[in-house]
Amino acid sequence: MGSLSMRKFLTVTIISTLIITVTYFLPSGVWAEIGGLPAHPLIIHAVVVLLPLLAILLLVGIFWKNLLKKLHLLIIGALAFSVVTALAAKSSGYSLSAVVGLPKSHAEWGNYLVLLAIALFSSFVFFSFFTFYKKTKIASSTLGVLMAFLAVSTIGMTYVVGHSGAESVWKYRYDSGKEQQESP
Repeated sequence: MGSLSMRKFLTVTIISTLIITVTYFLPSGVWAEIGGLPAHPLIIHAVVVLLPLLAILLLVGIFWKNLLKKLHLLIIGALAFSVVTALAAKSSGYSLSAVVGLPKSHAEWGNYLVLLAIALFSSFVFFSFFTFYKKTKIASSTLGVLMAFLAVSTIGMTYVVGHSGAESVWKYRYDSGKEQQESP
C-alpha cells in the first residue's frame, strides 16, 4: 500500500485514539441522562450489539484477510466508537448507581469490558499496521492470535456484563412478579 494509504491509516488511527482519550477523561456526569432518563440502559445497547459484532468480524477476518484489508479503516473507526460506547456505559452506570445503588459484580465486569474493548482496538490497529503496511509476518501472526483471543474474550465478557446487569435489575422483580401471579 502506498504513502497515501499510510496517511489515511495514520489519520484514522490518530483521530480514533484522540476521541477515545477525550471520552476517557470526560467528567463522569456527562453521560448521566438522555432526555430526562438514565442514559445507562440506553447506551448499553450499543455496546451489547456493536462490540460482539465487531469481534466476530475480526475473527472471520483473521481467516479472510482480504475482508480486513478492504475494511480496516472503517473497522478502526467502528472499534473506536465501540470503545467510546463502553466508556459511556461505564460512566453512565456510575451515575445511575449513585441514584439507585451499585451492583458491585456488574460494575467490576463492566470495568474489565472497557479494558478489553481498548485492548481489542489497540491490537487491531497494530495488526493492521503489521499486516497491511509494514508487512512483518511474525508480528502479524502474533497480533492475529492476540486479537483472536481478545475478540473471543470480548464476546464472553459482553455476555457476562450484560447478564449480571440484567440480573441485578430484573431477577428479584421478575421472581416477585411470578410469585404474585402464581398466588391465588
